[in-house]
Amino acid sequence: MQLSTAGKTVRAPRAARAMVALGVAGVAAVSQFAFAPASGAATVERTGPGHHLRDGTDWTEHPLPIKVRFKEDLHGSVTRAGNTLMTCEENKPPVAKDAAPCREAQQGIGRGIFNNNYDMRYVNQYPGSFKLPPAEGGGYEKLYSSSSSELKVPANSTIKFARLYWGGTRGIGDTILPLSQVDGVLFKTPGGHDYHEVNTDPSYKDLGWMTGVGEGNAREHGYQASADVTDLVRNAGAGNYTVADMDSVVKPHSWGGWSLVVAYENCDMPLRHVEVSDGFQIELPESPPLKFTVDGLQTPQQGPIHGELGFVAYDGDRTYGHDSVSVQSTNGPLTVLHTWDKPADDFLNSTIENESRNNPVVRAPSYENQLGYDSNIVDVSHVLRNGDTSISFTFDTKSDGYQVGVVYSAVDLDQSS
Repeated sequence: MQLSTAGKTVRAPRAARAMVALGVAGVAAVSQFAFAPASGAATVERTGPGHHLRDGTDWTEHPLPIKVRFKEDLHGSVTRAGNTLMTCEENKPPVAKDAAPCREAQQGIGRGIFNNNYDMRYVNQYPGSFKLPPAEGGGYEKLYSSSSSELKVPANSTIKFARLYWGGTRGIGDTILPLSQVDGVLFKTPGGHDYHEVNTDPSYKDLGWMTGVGEGNAREHGYQASADVTDLVRNAGAGNYTVADMDSVVKPHSWGGWSLVVAYENCDMPLRHVEVSDGFQIELPESPPLKFTVDGLQTPQQGPIHGELGFVAYDGDRTYGHDSVSVQSTNGPLTVLHTWDKPADDFLNSTIENESRNNPVVRAPSYENQLGYDSNIVDVSHVLRNGDTSISFTFDTKSDGYQVGVVYSAVDLDQSS
């Protein structure tokens, strides 16, 4: 497929986009990887983004720097809903020898349980149809991908910011989806009967993509797009949100998912510095670590401090390992993060977690292993110190390449100041 020039492409009717997506799903599987039983992971060459760019064709890249999208000192916090939109084919054996069966991989059990090693498929939790607007020809479009997740916001809160992020595998090998196919999704709010079409800015300024990672038929091309949905979420409030018809190439190596990041104000909650940053950056073994710093803090001079880190990342491979996220505040030590389900040396492991094991993210479907999609909130209170004025987050890897799309945080402030 030819890659459309950013800012000049008219988005194709969704019915046409759906036919392209379903056609891609039928493409034959790419090459299989050798499996290394002793390591628990397939041996995959993880090279950096290539510079084999062909003018006017598919091999271009458009990384986006991670920049602040929203920040405010307020009584409240930031949260998210989110889910995967791709998983492995349950009725097909792994494409990598000795990798665990798909159903075990979905439960996070076994060896080599990452997307490279399986035929992948769309998640379609809510099959049905979407009525196209007259401008797109009318009629109905059959839904081909869908999943849901509950947004939890305390009662009597005011939504200050809400942004929807979606990302997937724009290409595998020489199969590349045009930008006009990945620039929008369908979005349903709690209690709603109809989907809303949500599209990123037509200039593609909020759509980041990269050239392939890997070699030959295994070369991967990822993307993330986003759009402001504050008014929709403010009107709908807490409850189950559904995202449908996100596009991704459907082959081994494919991944995809969505996150709805929401900042809210609530007068009954502590004063916090809330910040949401987004972009699209790739982290590889030979790349410098990705570092993000939140300034403008003034944590309490005494007493306990609460802080949370949230992030959205793509193609983190469960059991491939040697990737990490570390945190350091002004007065605290550098600390490598880990949780009950995220080892320190495999932190980007395709999970969707809240800050507490006792507060799971309610979603459908609810796989343990997202096979290439991370959307997490982590409690970082233990690394904060009284009198901190900043906190830095560092994403690094020694073997497992991935992409970072969103980083957000909420940190207690000194109310006496």
